[in-house]
Amino acid sequence: MTQKFITPNDPNIICETDSASIQKAVNYAVRKGVNKVLIPKLNKRTGKGGWTIDKSILLPSNITVILDNCHMTLADGAFCNFFRNELCGTEIANTLDGEQHDIHIIGQGYAILDGGNTNWFLECNRNVDNCKTENMGLKINNAILLHNVRDFSIENIEIRNQRWWAINLIYCRNGKVIDFTCMATNIIQNQDGLDIRCGCNNITVERLTGKSGDDLIALTALERSENGFHVSGKDSNIHDIFIKDVLGCSIINGLVVLRNQDSRQIYNVEMENVIQSDLEDLNNHPYTIVDVGQNDYIYKKQSPIGSTRNIKAKTIIGDSSAPVMVGATLEDCKFENIHSFGGRYAFVSMGVKMKDVKVDGVFVYDKPAHLPLRFERVPYTGNDIEFSVYERDEDYLENVTFDNVVCENRKLNIAIKENYKNGFRLEGKKL
Repeated sequence: MTQKFITPNDPNIICETDSASIQKAVNYAVRKGVNKVLIPKLNKRTGKGGWTIDKSILLPSNITVILDNCHMTLADGAFCNFFRNELCGTEIANTLDGEQHDIHIIGQGYAILDGGNTNWFLECNRNVDNCKTENMGLKINNAILLHNVRDFSIENIEIRNQRWWAINLIYCRNGKVIDFTCMATNIIQNQDGLDIRCGCNNITVERLTGKSGDDLIALTALERSENGFHVSGKDSNIHDIFIKDVLGCSIINGLVVLRNQDSRQIYNVEMENVIQSDLEDLNNHPYTIVDVGQNDYIYKKQSPIGSTRNIKAKTIIGDSSAPVMVGATLEDCKFENIHSFGGRYAFVSMGVKMKDVKVDGVFVYDKPAHLPLRFERVPYTGNDIEFSVYERDEDYLENVTFDNVVCENRKLNIAIKENYKNGFRLEGKKL
């Protein structure tokens, strides 16, 4: 009878630690051509439910790991990922020949990756011995880290109490992250949910829920952020990313954030149904729902107009400080069906060059936000559409239109710098 999968509970597989047992199962599955490992709820090594991870599980190409109702927890004091592709951090990983493929991590039932207690290796405390971090630096605190991987999937997993970013994708393509729940605690810095970094393309994200301590989803293309992970011969830009059905919150930052500077570009990004949910916690209140372009993070120079292009965002709902925030440069973009509750900004600029941008359908409700503002990125001026606070001399609008803008029980409040007005139209008319 053909074996369908390998389990770390096999008597011939069980080792002295859970990590070693799982790693042995992975290696054996690939060697025997089974290419599938199933990690069940019951751990026969300990006789208990749950698995303790004290060393990163390294995944080769052509492997599927099924997490069958299992709860995996990082060991106290450990410096490791739950899962990382095996070439990540090696010299060949930064080459075309080092691209891995067909890596799948799939939850079955209720699968949990739990960061447990922090190891206190933080952004403000990076001086941990590299040997201790498997030469990964702070990326060792990503729950799942994939670098230079194609044809991958991460599905039906909850990651809680992450020690830094939950999922980090760098130079990855042709993949999907589906039915992912992030549950951060905000006890440490920068607990992002999903990070899609330089060189990523053709990735689908669907049904992401939960809360993050920082960005829930971040698309970040910054030259300085590659830090030894640049893949020679590959495109460093982020493009062709499709995001659908995001329901959640950030304790303090944004739900979907796009940022690129210097020579990096972000283009062909579509998102639909990005909805803020406070999860019944008064401490959860993101400053924005969708943030496209930021003037921070410049290493050498700001990316020119056209570097952030063809961004489409449809159905954005919430009561954050600003459901839509824009900055840096945008070209050939469209925002549709924005719903803003709480009487604050519906659409705000942090200083932007915008060309050929259409906003269709902005609905502002007088209903006050039911949560207190924990953090206000932009001091509120009383306007619904704001283009006058952070604009710089070099900023401009060209062919920017807002149609179907509706305010509940009052007239629209809008502020546009005088020199912007020639490039701005509201309901087809200049101001």
